[in-house]
Amino acid sequence: MTKPPPTSKTAELDAPLHAIGFEIDVVSATRVNGRLTVTESCCQVRARRPAGVLVLGDANGREWDWQPFKVLHGGVSALIAEALASMGAHVASGYRRVAGIQLSINHHRSARAGDRVFAEATPLQPGKTIQVLVPCRSVTEVPDLLKPPLIRHGIGGTAFSPITKQVGHGLFQVWEVRLWKMDQSTLEKAVLMSSSRVTLLSNMPVPDDAQDSVENLKKYARL
Repeated sequence: MTKPPPTSKTAELDAPLHAIGFEIDVVSATRVNGRLTVTESCCQVRARRPAGVLVLGDANGREWDWQPFKVLHGGVSALIAEALASMGAHVASGYRRVAGIQLSINHHRSARAGDRVFAEATPLQPGKTIQVLVPCRSVTEVPDLLKPPLIRHGIGGTAFSPITKQVGHGLFQVWEVRLWKMDQSTLEKAVLMSSSRVTLLSNMPVPDDAQDSVENLKKYARL
């Protein structure tokens, strides 16, 4: 009986990254990196779609539109940035739950189909406290993720205004993610393509239905 092929590291850690062909190399609390060969699907959007909605492509025979300049889609760079930062923050927090709350990205250079791209995430500010303002009219409208512990557990209260922004708080991490186009002959980093900063809430409990992802990360993380 033929054994099924082994599952790749990237497929176990992040299905969207695996879908675009990204290969994760290193996962740790101080560094997460990997590589991508830019394919046509990384430069495409779906042709038939609701007005104003862009969907990243794949190679399953669907109809596609090229970007005008046929370069790596900016959404792919953003996807890589948040995915790598989230994995690193997850390890750095002791495998507690993390949630991205802000992503900023600057695009410096482009990459075309066939180019090799190297991406790396490193922490800038791990484990500090952040105060988050969210529009709400009552305690019931504050997202549970952002409720202070006393409110979340029904102990005590906080004053609310009908038009104010209410405070949630928690530990946060800021990660920097950079993408470089690699030299085709040496496979070394050559040209900086994009730089991102990702802010993530961390140190939250992991839901029971997400425990498998924690075990997968522990399998590959370098401590």
